[in-house]
Amino acid sequence: MPDMECRLEPSLALQIVSFAALQGELLQAAGIFGALSLIARVNRKIHDTAGNEWHATSHGCGVRFRSASHGIVVDVHSHLDEPRGVDAWRLSTFISSLPTGTRRRFERELAGSSLETLLEDLARRGIVDRCEAAGLFRVR
Repeated sequence: MPDMECRLEPSLALQIVSFAALQGELLQAAGIFGALSLIARVNRKIHDTAGNEWHATSHGCGVRFRSASHGIVVDVHSHLDEPRGVDAWRLSTFISSLPTGTRRRFERELAGSSLETLLEDLARRGIVDRCEAAGLFRVR
Protein backbone atom coordinates (compact mmCIF):
# COMPACT_ATOMS: atom_id res chain seq x y z
CA MET A 1 0.00 0.00 0.00
CA PRO A 2 1.54 3.39 -0.97
CA ASP A 3 2.17 6.02 1.69
CA MET A 4 -0.44 8.69 2.19
CA GLU A 5 0.66 12.28 1.70
CA CYS A 6 2.58 13.47 4.72
CA ARG A 7 0.87 15.93 7.05
CA LEU A 8 3.72 18.45 7.07
CA GLU A 9 4.19 20.18 10.39
CA PRO A 10 6.17 23.44 10.20
CA SER A 11 8.59 22.19 12.85
CA LEU A 12 9.26 19.04 10.80
CA ALA A 13 10.20 21.04 7.71
CA LEU A 14 12.35 23.33 9.87
CA GLN A 15 14.16 20.30 11.35
CA ILE A 16 15.05 19.07 7.86
CA VAL A 17 16.28 22.49 6.76
CA SER A 18 18.32 22.72 9.99
CA PHE A 19 19.70 19.22 9.42
CA ALA A 20 20.87 20.15 5.91
CA ALA A 21 22.51 23.33 7.20
CA LEU A 22 24.29 21.40 9.98
CA GLN A 23 25.46 18.77 7.50
CA GLY A 24 26.95 21.46 5.24
CA GLU A 25 28.58 23.20 8.19
CA LEU A 26 30.19 19.96 9.41
CA LEU A 27 31.52 19.09 5.96
CA GLN A 28 33.03 22.55 5.67
CA ALA A 29 34.54 22.40 9.19
CA ALA A 30 36.15 19.07 8.29
CA GLY A 31 37.48 20.51 5.02
CA ILE A 32 35.48 18.06 2.93
CA PHE A 33 34.24 19.48 -0.36
CA GLY A 34 33.67 16.33 -2.41
CA ALA A 35 34.79 12.73 -2.75
CA LEU A 36 38.33 13.76 -3.69
CA SER A 37 38.66 15.30 -0.21
CA LEU A 38 38.56 11.78 1.24
CA ILE A 39 41.72 10.55 -0.49
CA ALA A 40 43.31 10.99 2.93
CA ARG A 41 41.12 9.20 5.47
CA VAL A 42 39.37 11.45 8.00
CA ASN A 43 39.53 10.68 11.72
CA ARG A 44 39.59 13.87 13.75
CA LYS A 45 37.72 16.22 16.03
CA ILE A 46 36.10 19.32 14.58
CA HIS A 47 33.92 22.11 15.94
CA ASP A 48 30.77 23.61 14.50
CA THR A 49 30.20 27.38 14.51
CA ALA A 50 28.53 27.15 17.94
CA GLY A 51 31.70 25.57 19.34
CA ASN A 52 30.24 22.06 19.74
CA GLU A 53 32.76 19.27 19.33
CA TRP A 54 32.15 16.54 16.73
CA HIS A 55 34.19 13.49 15.81
CA ALA A 56 34.52 13.00 12.04
CA THR A 57 35.36 9.54 10.70
CA SER A 58 35.48 8.60 7.03
CA HIS A 59 33.97 5.35 5.79
CA GLY A 60 33.64 4.03 2.25
CA CYS A 61 32.83 7.08 0.17
CA GLY A 62 31.33 9.06 3.05
CA VAL A 63 31.96 10.56 6.46
CA ARG A 64 30.17 10.15 9.78
CA PHE A 65 29.98 12.98 12.31
CA ARG A 66 29.08 12.22 15.94
CA SER A 67 28.44 14.94 18.49
CA ALA A 68 30.77 14.54 21.46
CA SER A 69 28.21 15.90 23.92
CA HIS A 70 24.91 14.43 22.66
CA GLY A 71 25.81 11.46 20.45
CA ILE A 72 23.81 12.94 17.56
CA VAL A 73 24.92 11.48 14.22
CA VAL A 74 25.12 13.15 10.83
CA ASP A 75 26.26 10.54 8.31
CA VAL A 76 27.00 11.75 4.79
CA HIS A 77 27.28 8.37 3.09
CA SER A 78 27.67 9.58 -0.50
CA HIS A 79 27.59 12.66 -2.73
CA LEU A 80 29.81 14.82 -0.55
CA ASP A 81 29.63 17.47 -3.25
CA GLU A 82 25.98 18.10 -2.25
CA PRO A 83 26.42 19.50 1.29
CA ARG A 84 22.72 20.43 1.54
CA GLY A 85 21.60 17.13 0.01
CA VAL A 86 19.36 14.86 2.07
CA ASP A 87 17.80 11.47 1.53
CA ALA A 88 15.67 9.17 3.65
CA TRP A 89 18.68 7.20 4.89
CA ARG A 90 20.58 10.30 6.10
CA LEU A 91 17.48 11.59 7.85
CA SER A 92 16.71 8.21 9.41
CA THR A 93 20.24 7.94 10.81
CA PHE A 94 20.01 11.47 12.21
CA ILE A 95 16.53 11.02 13.71
CA SER A 96 17.42 7.72 15.39
CA SER A 97 20.36 9.44 17.14
CA LEU A 98 18.28 12.32 18.56
CA PRO A 99 17.38 12.47 22.25
CA THR A 100 14.26 10.40 22.99
CA GLY A 101 11.82 13.31 23.40
CA THR A 102 12.92 15.02 20.19
CA ARG A 103 12.91 11.73 18.28
CA ARG A 104 9.39 10.89 19.46
CA ARG A 105 8.10 14.34 18.50
CA PHE A 106 9.62 13.90 15.03
CA GLU A 107 8.00 10.46 14.70
CA ARG A 108 4.60 11.81 15.84
CA GLU A 109 4.78 14.58 13.26
CA LEU A 110 5.52 12.03 10.55
CA ALA A 111 2.27 10.33 11.57
CA GLY A 112 3.14 7.02 9.90
CA SER A 113 4.42 8.51 6.64
CA SER A 114 7.80 7.45 5.31
CA LEU A 115 10.72 9.86 5.12
CA GLU A 116 10.73 9.39 1.34
CA THR A 117 7.09 10.54 1.23
CA LEU A 118 8.00 13.51 3.40
CA LEU A 119 10.82 14.50 1.03
CA GLU A 120 8.55 14.17 -1.99
CA ASP A 121 6.01 16.39 -0.23
CA LEU A 122 8.70 18.97 0.54
CA ALA A 123 9.67 18.94 -3.15
CA ARG A 124 6.06 19.60 -4.16
CA ARG A 125 5.96 22.51 -1.73
CA GLY A 126 9.21 23.99 -3.11
CA ILE A 127 11.24 23.54 0.09
CA VAL A 128 13.64 21.06 -1.52
CA ASP A 129 14.67 20.29 -5.10
CA ARG A 130 15.07 16.74 -6.37
CA CYS A 131 18.59 15.98 -7.64
CA GLU A 132 17.85 13.06 -9.96
CA ALA A 133 21.49 12.32 -10.79
CA ALA A 134 22.49 12.05 -7.12
CA GLY A 135 19.26 10.49 -5.88
CA LEU A 136 19.05 13.24 -3.26
CA PHE A 137 16.88 16.17 -2.38
CA ARG A 138 18.70 19.50 -2.07
CA VAL A 139 17.38 21.88 0.59
CA ARG A 140 17.02 25.40 -0.80
